[in-house]
Amino acid sequence: MMKSFPSLPLLFAVCILSLCVQLTSAEGMSAQASFSKRCEAAVQCIVSNPSNETCGVVPVAPSKQRFLNDTSFSLKLLREGVYLYTEIAYNTLVLKSGRHITLIDFPLAAGSAVTNDSGLLRAIPQVLNGTIPYRVDMVYSHAHFDHIGTSRLVFNFLRRQYPSAKILVWGTLETRKLIRDSKRQLSVKPNIIVGRRGRTLFMSPTLMVRLDIIGGHTQSDLRVYIPPSRAGGGIVMFVDVVFPGFAAPFNFAITQDLRQYIKSHQRVLRLRFDTFVPGHIGLGNRTDVVVSMEYAKSVLEAAKQAVASVTLQQQIDAGIGRVSDPNAAEFGNFFFPFVSVLRPLQIEACFRIVVEKWGCRLGGTDLVARGHCFTALQFLDIEL
Repeated sequence: MMKSFPSLPLLFAVCILSLCVQLTSAEGMSAQASFSKRCEAAVQCIVSNPSNETCGVVPVAPSKQRFLNDTSFSLKLLREGVYLYTEIAYNTLVLKSGRHITLIDFPLAAGSAVTNDSGLLRAIPQVLNGTIPYRVDMVYSHAHFDHIGTSRLVFNFLRRQYPSAKILVWGTLETRKLIRDSKRQLSVKPNIIVGRRGRTLFMSPTLMVRLDIIGGHTQSDLRVYIPPSRAGGGIVMFVDVVFPGFAAPFNFAITQDLRQYIKSHQRVLRLRFDTFVPGHIGLGNRTDVVVSMEYAKSVLEAAKQAVASVTLQQQIDAGIGRVSDPNAAEFGNFFFPFVSVLRPLQIEACFRIVVEKWGCRLGGTDLVARGHCFTALQFLDIEL
């Protein structure tokens, strides 16, 4: 009996497909190798060059590169009834169950004006898809206007479009106070307060939202948790603390308490979840939270090492003696030794430790680590 063989065109197609896969894999490996080489060179330049003024910016790994969303907004279904809403550099959640929708956060980029072309005003009808809601819940993740600054615009839109809908606004006392004291009145004051015991927003047997204050970069950051159910895996939204693939900007996102910042990661990791919504950058996962926590702990340890490593000779070389030199402009300036000599030396020592360890692991480390070291050193001054 004769054996049958695939036709030549089929064999050719299979070979081409196999070759394409190999080429793609090879290109990926080549790109990674190129990144590793360039990254290590940039990091070593920073670590070994006292001024590092001639060192270039440390490149970001190809797999971690992120770009601003150049469309007005986008919606992505994460699981049944749960949509990721992305607007330029912000991301948040829109939830739907029957005639009930929940909106979490209302982005307004810092310095931007509130306009009627907000993407949320178009995204809401898309999610509803012709449904007339009987209830709308609006949830504030924390007390920063760049994440809640269009809530009044959205509230007024909902009132006009769905006049029969019941609208409830959830937030903390800190958020309520921020809105109450604001002169611009961009946001609607919450009428449901989330306290230290937290609250649960029930939408359906397979879709509920647990809100808990765990702190982070403000004292009352809310951890928004959608537990796993038969509709899909668990989802955590926790804003402005973890930046998947990147080191946090702006001195750990202007955190007020580094210990609380680290503990907030631990409290997120207690939950069962597959998807992490950070408020910026892009979606993450459990590993991103772990890495972010490890980074913060590492910076704190680097700050301790930096304090111990700065020598008297380094301070002399940096000009600390000018404070006692009658001919120097710094003569008698009480703050000069601390602000202009000791602290910069400590920051630079800490910075080099952090960049050497993390520069090729988290994007932007070389751009933000000095701010992190400053925050960690301040924390050590106060807490230890």
